[in-house]
Amino acid sequence: MCIRDRGKIDACSYARFQEMTGLTLDEADGTMKENLPPIQQFLNRCLALRIDMQDAIFEAFGGFLSAIIEDARQAGTLDVGLETLRAEKFEIVDRKVIFEHEATGATATALTVERTDRNDPLTLPRVKSICANTDGATLCWNKTSKRAALMVKAPAFMDEDGVPILRVKLLRPMGTEILAASEFSTSHWEEVDDAMFEHLWQAEVDAALNGDIAIRKGDTAKLVIADKSDVCRNFDADTFVFFLRHGRYCKTNSSGKNRCSQKAADGRKHG
Repeated sequence: MCIRDRGKIDACSYARFQEMTGLTLDEADGTMKENLPPIQQFLNRCLALRIDMQDAIFEAFGGFLSAIIEDARQAGTLDVGLETLRAEKFEIVDRKVIFEHEATGATATALTVERTDRNDPLTLPRVKSICANTDGATLCWNKTSKRAALMVKAPAFMDEDGVPILRVKLLRPMGTEILAASEFSTSHWEEVDDAMFEHLWQAEVDAALNGDIAIRKGDTAKLVIADKSDVCRNFDADTFVFFLRHGRYCKTNSSGKNRCSQKAADGRKHG
C-alpha cells in the first residue's frame, strides 16, 4: 500500500491518488490545473477510498498541519482568533485611531498595551510526568550552557524539494524550542542521567520563580482588526492537492506562484 517517493507522502503517491479517486489534477504538460475539483467532490472521492487509505492520508496531512501550527505558535504568528487575555497587570501606553467611518464618525482604535506576566515555569514533577508518558522522550543537558531540557519528537516538516525533515522539540523550564534532528545531533545537547537532570532543571525553576516578573509589550490591533493569517484558514482542494503532490504546505500568492510557508531549520548551536 505504501510507495515512498521523493516529494510524496508515505501513504500514497500522487499518481496513485489520482488513479484511485478518478480525479485528474494535472494538465497535459504535467502542471497542476488552475481549476481543481470543488472541495465537496474532492472530499467525497477521498471518503470513497478504503478506510485504511483514508486514515493514512489524513493522518499524514494532520501531522503536517500540526507542524505548521506549532511553527506558527513558536514564531508568535499563530492567529487564535478571539481570546481572553490574562496577566498580572495590563497598562495602556498608547492609543491610535486606525479607522474612522466617513458617514457615522465611528472609529476603531488600536491600543498598545504593556503586559506584565508572572513567571510560570514547567516544574520538575510535571516534566518528569511528561517524560514517563511520552515515547522516545530523553533527558538532556547542554554541556556548554549547563541547562536541562526534555527532548521529545516533533512533527516532521518538508524542505523545498519535498524531502522530510525530522525534528525534535526541547521542553525547557520557561519555553520550548524546535530543532531539526540533524541540527540537534551536532549541537551541544546530549543525554544525561536523572540526578543531573533534576539538579539542573530545579535550579532553572528556582531562578525563574525568584527572578523579576516578565514584562511584554504587545500591539493589540489584532483585537480590533484581525490580521489575515494564512495558518488554518481558507483550506481548499488546492491546498490539499499541493500537499499530496509535493509533501509540503504552500499557498498561492497574487501572481499565481506557489510559495512555501516554512524554510528548513537554520544551523545555529543552541544552549
